[in-house]
Amino acid sequence: KFIENHVFPDPQVLKAISDHRVVLLKADLTQKDAAGWPLLKKLNSSGGIPLTAVYGPSRDEPIQLTSIYSTDDLLKALTKAGEK
Repeated sequence: KFIENHVFPDPQVLKAISDHRVVLLKADLTQKDAAGWPLLKKLNSSGGIPLTAVYGPSRDEPIQLTSIYSTDDLLKALTKAGEK
């Protein structure tokens, strides 16, 4: 909830999301058989959340932000993901 309440609503993050034309997806993992678990395990074998995966058009693998991270961390990841 920290990330949702403090990082994503930041005006700088909202602008970067718009500027980079980011599509946000949120997986509901409240059930043990939720569809998002296989991808989470693939990205983070420990299955730890929160996990933000930032995919870029010229990247083979996503940039991963795990646990609690800052607005600056997300802004850097968005910029890096957008680099060609």
